[in-house]
Amino acid sequence: MNFDWTKAPSWAKWIAVDYNGEMWVFENKPGIDRENYMWEVKSGWAKLVGYLYQSDDWHTMIERKEKNA
Repeated sequence: MNFDWTKAPSWAKWIAVDYNGEMWVFENKPGIDRENYMWEVKSGWAKLVGYLYQSDDWHTMIERKEKNA
């Protein structure tokens, strides 16, 4: 999954895609809701940023890397 982090809010530190293809960014590491095939906010902010694809391998999340100085 490729994502242009310049399109994410400055507070966003994680990105993940739900089973239905919704792409979300999260302030804090999200939890996984296996019963509903989606990510859940444990604390902090979350924002829907787009749609990718529906996938059986949906439970991948990526942490934002700090920019090199």
